[in-house]
Amino acid sequence: MQHGLIPNSLKPLRYNKRDNYFLWINSILDYVIYTDEFSIMSLLQDQIQSIFESQATGISFKEILTNDYIDKEGLLVELKLDSETAFIMRGNHKNCLTWMDKIGQVALNKGYPAASRPIVSKALLKACLDFIGKIYQMNKYPYPGLKLMNRMVT
Repeated sequence: MQHGLIPNSLKPLRYNKRDNYFLWINSILDYVIYTDEFSIMSLLQDQIQSIFESQATGISFKEILTNDYIDKEGLLVELKLDSETAFIMRGNHKNCLTWMDKIGQVALNKGYPAASRPIVSKALLKACLDFIGKIYQMNKYPYPGLKLMNRMVT
């Protein structure tokens, strides 16, 4: 994990998708629900909390790639918390941040990612937060929330 993100590709190693960590947490949720095996949470809870904390405080970094098929703005990964909605928003319209976004000219998008697909990321975030809230109430997750701007958010 780097910058609060898990890699979405291995060669080259890239940390540039905002939905893959929610898909990962959602997979853990499914595993726990269908197996009733909560012991896995003790192995993963610190990484999960780190992901939530990174998203809440914001992420901004430039990917380092040796190829030329992505322009400079496309390499800048920025995620920030919208203080009004509490959803994670992207900061750069040239960066593909979900598994559904496409780089390159296709369907008249003139080389820009077609959309950031915010509804999918928001739905995944909500599912993950609901899950974490439930298992916290069951004493299966040790973190009551996030410290954000000098206050505890649950």
